[in-house]
Amino acid sequence: MISRRSFIRCTAAGGTLTALGQITAMAQSTPRPLNILMIPVDDLKPVLGCYGDKEIITPNIDRLAARGTIFLNNACQQAVCGPTRASLMTGLYPDSTGVWDLDTPMRSVNPDVLTLPQYLIQQGYETTGVGKTYHAPGCADKDYDKPSWSIPYASEPLRFAETSYGKVVGGYLHPETRTAFNRGIKAVKASGKIFKSGGARRKEMEQTGGPMTSPATECLDNNVPDEAYKDGAIAAAACRLLDKFAKSDKPFFLSVGFQKPHLPFVAPKKYWDMYNREDITIHPFQEQAQGSPVFAYHNYGELRSYSDMPSDSSESLSEEQQRTLLHGYRACVSYIDAQIGKLLDKLEELGLAGNTVVCLWGDH
Repeated sequence: MISRRSFIRCTAAGGTLTALGQITAMAQSTPRPLNILMIPVDDLKPVLGCYGDKEIITPNIDRLAARGTIFLNNACQQAVCGPTRASLMTGLYPDSTGVWDLDTPMRSVNPDVLTLPQYLIQQGYETTGVGKTYHAPGCADKDYDKPSWSIPYASEPLRFAETSYGKVVGGYLHPETRTAFNRGIKAVKASGKIFKSGGARRKEMEQTGGPMTSPATECLDNNVPDEAYKDGAIAAAACRLLDKFAKSDKPFFLSVGFQKPHLPFVAPKKYWDMYNREDITIHPFQEQAQGSPVFAYHNYGELRSYSDMPSDSSESLSEEQQRTLLHGYRACVSYIDAQIGKLLDKLEELGLAGNTVVCLWGDH
């Protein structure tokens, strides 16, 4: 099944190009089944060099695209990460999975549903993952859908994190933000309230933690390594898994799910330094089009839940805020591009590149 608003790219042995739905047929036609490296990226738009964008810096995604197939006309099943991921991993529409939100466990509706990695286990594959593949907990169990994995899923690769700058709290490394975030979390837990969304919880936290509780961006003025943030640790954990798979006689399915460029836009400073904020242009049309219906517009509810963003939907973002957010998004995309480069380099180093399908996609 190929169905994303964004894109899927695959590359395999000898220049063979394939889509995910063709993997089984290819595996049956080769002496050894093809390995599969799947790379889901949260909130990644087709704003990439390989899609013609001249301002974004994505050399590693572009080199993968040059060796494979770019999908240019995909459709989205549901504009929320949990349903789209459940849909892709099962090959079923949300009408069939029963997952339309972030809180419905996939197997509570379809206990016997067969997922892609579960099917591959039946074909003799080792399957595991690290980072975010399913939306869990929520749309999958605490084990990231236990039946999908022959090797337990590593959702929290904290032992691969670089902690010389402290441990990440709520996605942040800034000392003031970590303190404010912890203060807000403590107050929320003490209140006993149940929140309908992460945004509602963040706004409640802000009442106690203050304006530094959950900013929409973070760029520390020091040489923070990639592994200090979660996605760098995810890449390091995935490379370690590839080392192990290279010694195995079995083919593997490895899912490596990166969380940026999902908000907050947090990345090491060197990726921010790749862009000049003064050169970033914002959209020339800033007002609602005359005669257009109100329901055609988005209120940016998730963005407005961050503590340094205006919470009132009637209040516009300033030009500087817009440039800062665009800068942060680009920095995060380039940060993830670098992590993807590490995976591609590891495949080459281990001699796995010629027998591994690489499938990269952005959710909803």
